[in-house]
Amino acid sequence: MDILITCPRCGREFEARETGRGLFQFPCPGGHYVAVRLPLEDAAPAGGTDGGVASGRSWGVRVGGGPRRVLKDGTYTLGRESAERPSDVSVPKGDKQASRRCAELSVAGADATLRVVKTVNPLRVAGSRVELTDGQTFRLPAGRPTTVTVGETDVVFDYI
Repeated sequence: MDILITCPRCGREFEARETGRGLFQFPCPGGHYVAVRLPLEDAAPAGGTDGGVASGRSWGVRVGGGPRRVLKDGTYTLGRESAERPSDVSVPKGDKQASRRCAELSVAGADATLRVVKTVNPLRVAGSRVELTDGQTFRLPAGRPTTVTVGETDVVFDYI
């Protein structure tokens, strides 16, 4: 069965053939490798750990209602789309309320933290009165989707 994969580094979509069970790395057309646990419908093992891709769960991000991109462990920049200084997670370049490199997202298993680097307008966390400004951090809850408004664009983080 063919599966559609979105590279978390460059955002390119590509197809790969499901080749069995386990953790596989598929080459992205942008020169990266994307780790995927197959088959996709497997749930976390009973009594297993809460450890990201290896447990069948992963952090994902949706920008402005777009497709969900899987995020592996690491650090990602978040900001407005820019050819000079591209971000790992980009909001549309037409959103002039968003800074080009406003935040960093650190992912480690079930833990994810958003740290504001530099922004003119605060990042707003939906469902709360939290507004994040330069230097502040916010731990994303793993149990429910969290919407963070960057400029005028909603960015949804989830751990499923």
